[in-house]
Amino acid sequence: MTSAGHNDFIAPAVVNRWQKIALAVGIVFAIPSIAGWVLEYDQFYRSYLLGYMWCFEPTVGCLALLMLYHLTGGAWGTVIRRILEAAMQNIWLMLFLFAPIIIGVHRLYPWSRPEELAASAHLQRIASHYLRLSFWLVRAGLYFTAFISLVWALMRISRNQDRAPEVVYDRRLRAICGQGAVVYLFATLFLYTDWLMSLTPEWSSMIYSLIFNAGQGLAAISFAVVIAGLLRPYEPMSHVLQPARSLEHGKIMLTFVMIWGWWTYAQWIIFWSGNKPDEIGWYEARTRGGWEHYWFALVMLYFCVPFALLLSRSFKSKLQSLMKLALWMLVARYMDDFFFIAPAFPDRAGHFHYSWLDLVVPVSLAGFWLALFFQHLKARPLLALQDPHVGLVLEHAYAER
Repeated sequence: MTSAGHNDFIAPAVVNRWQKIALAVGIVFAIPSIAGWVLEYDQFYRSYLLGYMWCFEPTVGCLALLMLYHLTGGAWGTVIRRILEAAMQNIWLMLFLFAPIIIGVHRLYPWSRPEELAASAHLQRIASHYLRLSFWLVRAGLYFTAFISLVWALMRISRNQDRAPEVVYDRRLRAICGQGAVVYLFATLFLYTDWLMSLTPEWSSMIYSLIFNAGQGLAAISFAVVIAGLLRPYEPMSHVLQPARSLEHGKIMLTFVMIWGWWTYAQWIIFWSGNKPDEIGWYEARTRGGWEHYWFALVMLYFCVPFALLLSRSFKSKLQSLMKLALWMLVARYMDDFFFIAPAFPDRAGHFHYSWLDLVVPVSLAGFWLALFFQHLKARPLLALQDPHVGLVLEHAYAER
């Protein structure tokens, strides 16, 4: 154990100001969001789903990244562990915010509307076997139960670890995360099928959820880098966040960018080479009417440019440069979610349209999400002093003190 005390790693006072700003943003943007619910009922629920999934990704992504850290170890995760823990605790907020999606389920999903079922024999078959509303709600409950159980178990051990020898609890964390990783993969496989792919029930892809798994990982590491960059000018993180950690985080970002690019390309080439009318319709809705320009911009700004930048070792070693790219990647995740969600509705398929609600509703949700995140972040020391890898981090951080 090092000589660094528990109180030396309390979050700086500036976190309180960030929390107030985030809460204010959430409230200010909630006002036009409510107005949009009254004026543009259908569009509100579409924009809400967009904002919800955008906030859901770093929540569950941070859970997955934390489990990866407990399984593999390394100083890269030690310095952002508290950030990941604080973000994944927002799963309770995501459970609460899921209520409007349940309320607007008939506005979002064609398989839930009786008139749509009556007009399509294909929808009737799907609804009778899998997409029954009652079964859909049960599965949603199972997803949240799985994620909340994992968060609760990891946080319980993490808090106990702060007060006891680290070796025993480290073994327990690895055991839970080994099983939790399997639960996470299966839960997200069905979750994205239920919540997003079923927006277009006549189309299906086994790669679909894998694309979002890569997006979750990228959202999680990008968010952690942004928060680390904000904390870098303040004690104690000014000593803990060394260039070596930024290099490691940049490598992880590069990994998820490549995985996202590979799965996206793999799905496209499989369907395009098959060239079946019932399969390529999903892409036709996103490659005409202005969507082709949006898709090109997304590929360039989400994959090509970040990939080129992250190949540079010097770029990855500079926290401020990496932070700016990470912030952009969070915006790119929003763009990617919009690309998957908006054209799924018949009036937007093959016709690009961006509603003002697509901006105000996600920003409002993100504001409330960040406010709760900062509340979790300041509740505990920014470094887990009983973490088995903390010695290496503090050795370099305080070597000259």
